[in-house]
Amino acid sequence: MKHYCYDCGTVFDDEEAGTVTEHHPEVHADEHFPCCPHCGSTEFGDAWQCEECGEWFGDEEFESFSGICKDCLKGKCTPDAFLRYALDSVKEDNRASVLEEFVFESMWGIACPQDTCDELIYLLADAYHAHKYDSGFRKLIYAYFDGCNCGEWDDFGEWLAEKRRKGK
Repeated sequence: MKHYCYDCGTVFDDEEAGTVTEHHPEVHADEHFPCCPHCGSTEFGDAWQCEECGEWFGDEEFESFSGICKDCLKGKCTPDAFLRYALDSVKEDNRASVLEEFVFESMWGIACPQDTCDELIYLLADAYHAHKYDSGFRKLIYAYFDGCNCGEWDDFGEWLAEKRRKGK
């Protein structure tokens, strides 16, 4: 297991760790603690590497979305990928789709209707296509994902990982 130093960002293995000794003269004993080999800090945790960019993160700061860091996930969240994800969510869950919520609430600023039909999905996809290259459209997608309390970034990361496994 690799470790990540929170003070200097060094990534190291167990065998590379240094040792800090704490003297306790009152009990005639010494305590030894592992430390970062670069800066000597004892503030470190498990290290995680993004499968996409190779960047290392400490376990406290790594938001993993199926092994991909959030910056890489955002890079993969193109308007076309988002639309495929949104349409797949309709097929899998048979729920008010991500596309419906995004177009109605994020693009148009109105509440998503309770009852929808397949024809509406196609109309919404057309509306989405008409605006997907507008300035700031990706930011609108990110804001939608960031504003969801239902783990949409996680769901998108899992969807992306599944597509990778299937080779799509």
